[in-house]
Amino acid sequence: MDESAYLRFPSICEGLVSFVADDDIWLADVGGDLVGRRLTADHAPVSDSRLSPDGSYVAFTGRRDG
Repeated sequence: MDESAYLRFPSICEGLVSFVADDDIWLADVGGDLVGRRLTADHAPVSDSRLSPDGSYVAFTGRRDG
């Protein structure tokens, strides 16, 4: 991920943070131990990243079909 990326819609739970950058959902460790992993690659805008209470699921809004 580009270090100068604009990070939006963060959600923090159980030591993880999910966020939107470059129109994709990313997941990273709050302490910085885990390098950010891209979870989506649909070439469509996404928003509203949210982690489940136990941190095992990520919900988001996608605009794949308009």
